[in-house]
Amino acid sequence: MIVLIAGMYRSGSTFTFNIVRELLSSTGTVGCSSTNSISTALAENPSTTHVIIKSHSPDAYTKSLLDKGELVCICSYRKPEDALLSWQETFGFEIEKSVGDFAAWMMWHRSIVSPVLNIDYDLIDRHPLLAIMRMQKYIAGVVDVGRARELRRLYSKTSLKAKYDDFANDQNAQDIGFSYYDNVTFFHRRHISSVVSRRATEVLPAAVVADIRSQLGDLVTTDGSYEPEASNASSGEGDIASIRSATRGHGRTTHIPA
Repeated sequence: MIVLIAGMYRSGSTFTFNIVRELLSSTGTVGCSSTNSISTALAENPSTTHVIIKSHSPDAYTKSLLDKGELVCICSYRKPEDALLSWQETFGFEIEKSVGDFAAWMMWHRSIVSPVLNIDYDLIDRHPLLAIMRMQKYIAGVVDVGRARELRRLYSKTSLKAKYDDFANDQNAQDIGFSYYDNVTFFHRRHISSVVSRRATEVLPAAVVADIRSQLGDLVTTDGSYEPEASNASSGEGDIASIRSATRGHGRTTHIPA
């Protein structure tokens, strides 16, 4: 299986990447590449059972394969102004110089023709177990509640923050200049800026928030939210009520109808 993880910046895409990596590792070897090119990813992982591509800006050829339905794709997304705040707090990039990058991602995402799994950051942040089970359903067609709970514990924000706040730039790290990240998990040093997510409206001046919304224009709603196009939402997501009911299985593998 080839899986493209192509979420908005600072929307939980690295969490998503790791959940998919863990899920696929149970059915074979997994090769992972942080690249915009599927050609590069396949060249880097010529003999693995599965390949995961993590990108925020897939190239034209990768996009063409996605639109033909030849790739499995998961896209996390978030209220852009909140993601921009996190972008600034984590990596130090100026918000006013970064809005264009976020707008480019949103335009790319809305141009997708083939259905993908869209996951709201708020679900990842507030109900990670449900987000994990939704990915299980999408990738494997079944929900294993016990395994989902294990992954929730393993990738909790508290444990990740403790691990990566003091992550060393050594042989296990990839240095990219403005930051460095774990070669396996792709989590950056100080990747988790805060265990409790903060809203831009709570931190930034009202004028800055208004300017972000103005620059993004029709890409966001009147309250600054981003909503994926209904046409590219996968029917394989399963509704939240159905996935919630699976937790009553006490760890059993449960089939969820689409």
